[in-house]
Amino acid sequence: MFLTLCAVTAAFGQKGKAATGLPKLVSSWGRTPSGNITPKQVISLTDSSLRVNDDKSNEYPVSGFRINYTFLSTYKDSESGELKTSKEFRAFDFNDTTHLNQVWKESISDNVKSGDEILFNKITARQKNGKKLNAPDIRFRVMEK
Repeated sequence: MFLTLCAVTAAFGQKGKAATGLPKLVSSWGRTPSGNITPKQVISLTDSSLRVNDDKSNEYPVSGFRINYTFLSTYKDSESGELKTSKEFRAFDFNDTTHLNQVWKESISDNVKSGDEILFNKITARQKNGKKLNAPDIRFRVMEK
């Protein structure tokens, strides 16, 4: 029992290395990681690619991702005649690309405002050996300065 425990500790107890041997990945939109962002910054990023790097600055090709866009919209309630606000949500999966398509670029650029949220998830990157990796999500909250 003691010998088995020592072998397991020797094999998996090394500091700084994951037991799986997977690299520590960081995702960004252009060179912008998750965080608060202004509408003007969002517009400037719409032509940017999604990027995945490891902690040693090695870049991993992105093969797909999902964008989730949450925003508030205003409508007139047909019964009460009052203006009301509702939370809207749009999502789309992109495959074999690192960029948003023209429709998404234009929609975001034309409509982005403070309070919107943009989440890129299901980001898939490839290692040199061709194996796919799931990269961390990128989350933005749109805010005025």
